[in-house]
Amino acid sequence: MKNLLRHFGFLMLLTVIVFFATGCPPVDSEDTYPAPTGLTAKVVHDKIIVLSWNKVKDAGYTIYGSFESGGPFIYIGYVGYGTGFYVTHMDDQQRVPLEPETTYYFKVGCYYDGELSPEVSATTGKWEK
Repeated sequence: MKNLLRHFGFLMLLTVIVFFATGCPPVDSEDTYPAPTGLTAKVVHDKIIVLSWNKVKDAGYTIYGSFESGGPFIYIGYVGYGTGFYVTHMDDQQRVPLEPETTYYFKVGCYYDGELSPEVSATTGKWEK
């Protein structure tokens, strides 16, 4: 029994070494997620932009934002489950807050190799800083 466990442990170690040496298998192009559909952007209380979209089966989502139509788009956050995101900042570290009376542009994609949705925009309201 002791020899059997020793051999099993060796085989497990060998499997781990081979896996990490060769890397993860590539994802087939057929396995990529489609772009989420139905993306909308709505301003709430003049200061928050609420993004929502239609669910893609078994997907998490990455959110991208831009200060200009057409980009460049930068990563601003992710959603593991659900189909909505509250935007209060234009970066993932929350160092760039939204500004009053400013138009922002957004796209959403599925983890990891998903296509991006068409661009949508929203303009914040007027408020005192």
